[in-house]
Amino acid sequence: MSNALRGPFFGKDEDAASYCGMSRTAFAKLKKQFLIPRNAGPEKKQYAASDLDAFMAQPEQHKLTRKQRNTTSVSLEEMGL
Repeated sequence: MSNALRGPFFGKDEDAASYCGMSRTAFAKLKKQFLIPRNAGPEKKQYAASDLDAFMAQPEQHKLTRKQRNTTSVSLEEMGL
């Protein structure tokens, strides 16, 4: 799998949720349990379609540990990525 990001890119959770075929509320619940990469765009605050596709294909690879859920940010190294 390529590490290249591809768009479209989504700055809002509701847009990313819609792309994934779910409600904003369901997406918010997933964000509490999984690291959904948000590192695209000029300010690194957008979801890339390629990241969302990878998450939806294998969500278990993005599962946060209890310790990670208690922090406001998680490094890619902590996730093993």
